[in-house]
Amino acid sequence: MRDAGGRPAAEPHTQTREALEENSVERNAFSESWLMLAAEAHLIDDERIHTLVSTDGADIVGLLPVRAPRGVLALPVATVWAHRHAFETTPPLREGAAEAFFDDLFGWLGRHRIAVLRWPRLPLEGNVTDMLTQYLRRTGRKFSIVAGHPRPLLDAQAVRSGQDQVASHKRRRKVERCRRRLMELGTLTFRSFDELPDADQWAADFLRLEASGWKGETGTRTALACREPDRLFFLRVFKTAARKKRLLAYCLQLDGHPIAMAINFRSGEGVWAYKTAYDQRYARYGPGAMVEVDGTFAMLADPTIRWVDSCSDGDNELLREIWPGRRRVGEMVIAVRPGSWAGVASVFIFAELERAARALLKKAYWGVKGRRSRNR
Repeated sequence: MRDAGGRPAAEPHTQTREALEENSVERNAFSESWLMLAAEAHLIDDERIHTLVSTDGADIVGLLPVRAPRGVLALPVATVWAHRHAFETTPPLREGAAEAFFDDLFGWLGRHRIAVLRWPRLPLEGNVTDMLTQYLRRTGRKFSIVAGHPRPLLDAQAVRSGQDQVASHKRRRKVERCRRRLMELGTLTFRSFDELPDADQWAADFLRLEASGWKGETGTRTALACREPDRLFFLRVFKTAARKKRLLAYCLQLDGHPIAMAINFRSGEGVWAYKTAYDQRYARYGPGAMVEVDGTFAMLADPTIRWVDSCSDGDNELLREIWPGRRRVGEMVIAVRPGSWAGVASVFIFAELERAARALLKKAYWGVKGRRSRNR
């Protein structure tokens, strides 16, 4: 396994990497070069990222970015790199190459004296994960799952066959009631992105909408526009995805002005629901829910789409209600050396404490926000 130093898309192997991504055992938009190149350009801060490339001598058969420990006193724990805008870490992997790829991966980790590998945001029921767990059991490497949770999933095939239903009757009635109220204010239009010259305008409209709400300057400051690296990353990814036909974007307009937008990325037969934003001035009409429901039916109308991952932590009440399917995602903690367990146990405990702390902070934030809203 070769270390490409965190810049794989700039290498001569770009064409073979794209061929690998197109024919991978399992597709993942967030691991593909068109998105990873933008992440490498704008989202690597102080991190020490190694892009590990496994080849058969001529072509790339697998690829994985890993964040290595830094400093003399750092724990010998490496982490599969998941930047803040990556909601899945399934690597591109050629059919039949799993054994060689994992041999290369754990060989590299062992040579660099890494004791434990943390693998976050990994689908727990995917083909690559099945191959990984089989390999770990066969080679005697201990592993454990941390913070596994079900994400809302739109199983398009199940909905089309009548096995599942999008949204409850109650939710549909509420959306239609809000739609009628909005139509009293002006002309309401639902648009799908389909014109490449519009990419700059659509991207700018989304950044403005997101920053106008609770994620903006007066809220959590997590809106893309609040941090220049995030803004540049989004602009680059949006325009690249549009050019490569990997973008599924929807917009709800009132008298020609965007009041809600949903941005999704596509790879193969799957779609990842990246972000949604809406104009806070119309919050009582539920434009965010409306664009999600309308976008869902737009995706169901495309027979080549099999499923849509919500990319949520499982706490998105709207998507839990309108998308009945589930996809389990979690973090895997793996011992690099066969038979070792102490390192995995300690990292597992640390990861669980870390997860619990984040959950408490999130709960505290929304509690304070709710009290402030009630006191206004």
